[in-house]
Amino acid sequence: MSEVLFEMPVRDDADSWRRESYHVSWEGDPPEYTECDDSGCHDPIDEEDMESAQARHEEAWKEYGEYVARTGLDPLYEYLVPRTYKRKVRYTVEFRNSIGGAYLCRWRRGTRGAWTLAMPDKLLADAFSLYSTFGADPGEITRRCLDDHDPQTGRRTYLSMAELEKLATEDERCKVTVPRGMGHYGALHMRWFHLLWEETVDRSPAAIARDLKRLARRKR
Repeated sequence: MSEVLFEMPVRDDADSWRRESYHVSWEGDPPEYTECDDSGCHDPIDEEDMESAQARHEEAWKEYGEYVARTGLDPLYEYLVPRTYKRKVRYTVEFRNSIGGAYLCRWRRGTRGAWTLAMPDKLLADAFSLYSTFGADPGEITRRCLDDHDPQTGRRTYLSMAELEKLATEDERCKVTVPRGMGHYGALHMRWFHLLWEETVDRSPAAIARDLKRLARRKR
């Protein structure tokens, strides 16, 4: 049976830190001690080395806390501060009917402003399943809404405009409208999809550093 006795930070240079953990195995007689680095490699040590490290344990964490309080950096992720936040984002996305199903023509963030013909971003790709394959690691982003993909045959099917509209109208975060002036062109079957989505945004490094300094000083 093996257990972790304690962990401690080790400073390699001015801004480089790593975490070391000290373990004991009770299977032998006497017990066996090991030192483990971040990569999981164990090196055997004797009891005297373990006791020497344990004596430095509190001072090492104090030094690390002072480093965080001074620099606003937390390379070992020891202090829990928010590093991202959620915000609402609006999109307007134009789809048209095609032989291959609903096809994304253009899109923009917000309800006004310039349209872009660029490939959709990841948030839109996730919202409309605009990927070439399914899975934890989906394929490249496309302009068609993937409905099904058989990995053995490679056969893909895509959502029609009618299917896409039906799914969208069932989602309270999405509203579908007919583009102005396009109501007379039924064959084109163009629609605007207005999305109110939530995205995760990285906080600025300055804001994270400010919170880290405050928290580290509080714990000193």
